[in-house]
Amino acid sequence: MTDPAYHTAQCNVCNFVAMHPYPSDQFLHDHYKSRELYNSGHDPSSYERAVSDRAALIAGLLRRAEVEHTTGTSIDFGAGVGIAVAAQRSLGFDAMGIETNPAAQKVGHEVFGVDIRDLTLSDMPGDLTLFTVFEVLEHIKYPREFMAAVRAKMAPNGVIAGSVPNYKGLARYLRGKASIALYWPEHVNQFTRETLADTLRGAGFEVVYIGFPSPYGIVMTIGLRTWLRKKLPAGSYLERLIKAVTWLKKYVAYPLPNLFAEKTGLLGHGLVFVAVNRTP
Repeated sequence: MTDPAYHTAQCNVCNFVAMHPYPSDQFLHDHYKSRELYNSGHDPSSYERAVSDRAALIAGLLRRAEVEHTTGTSIDFGAGVGIAVAAQRSLGFDAMGIETNPAAQKVGHEVFGVDIRDLTLSDMPGDLTLFTVFEVLEHIKYPREFMAAVRAKMAPNGVIAGSVPNYKGLARYLRGKASIALYWPEHVNQFTRETLADTLRGAGFEVVYIGFPSPYGIVMTIGLRTWLRKKLPAGSYLERLIKAVTWLKKYVAYPLPNLFAEKTGLLGHGLVFVAVNRTP
């Protein structure tokens, strides 16, 4: 990995890939408490699209799980500044976030007015209808045991949904240890479609879907829009041109490679999943 004292190791039995050696719990605790926030603005309008996109993704995953109601208690674990918490609340859930970073908690309270706390799993409320973990399981040392503990807090037929970087993603093949999948020191676990399914089933969940809905499919860029902004004067013409390039990328360039990722589990950016607690 980028720190030569660490590398990735794959189990010869189950094929799970993890960082070796694992960083200490204290090291990771201190790192997460002090790291810079990914999203830290205080203007609610700057988050509108992110909240809307996350709400649409969650709603789509619930439909896959054949869940029509969006009520009850929900938790977003690793909530950051609260985008997914706000999204869950917009769908109708009594939503709460769990986040260890105090700066992120503060932004969530101020921007969205959502409830974000630093809680252990044992302190979480029970009978959860929905539990989300977007870009979280790769940070947790023992994900199967973690998910089993979460399941103990779930209501019957409660839904768990989230995403993880894809170890077999295009970026990892092209950029190796510099890819987001191998981000050091945070990404202590690596997932493929197969090992993610094993993790969820091993924790007692019924897997409904693991795949690559937009924007988690194959991500490619040649920098055309950045080049256009540098070469052309700002104005309505440039913005229309940028929108046209974006449309072509979304509806012409991406569908076929993303279908390949969906069918094979290869090259997609991130694995999105939904699973259900079918049995008490």
